[in-house]
Amino acid sequence: MIFNSITFFIFFAVVFAVHYLITAKYRLLWILLVSTFFYVYAKPAFLFVPLMITVISYFAGIKIEKSK
Repeated sequence: MIFNSITFFIFFAVVFAVHYLITAKYRLLWILLVSTFFYVYAKPAFLFVPLMITVISYFAGIKIEKSK
């Protein structure tokens, strides 16, 4: 998806609109899902990259929170 294409404009408009329509509780999850979709849209084989970054960051955050 090229940034100056009509497809990106529609994608951005939908993401922006839904972001402000949903409750704050689900906004981070929404951004995570659409970011992953945007990344995978180029090549589905890239799904591994954002999933691994998310998992590593999640568990690293838990580990950091538990440390003194």
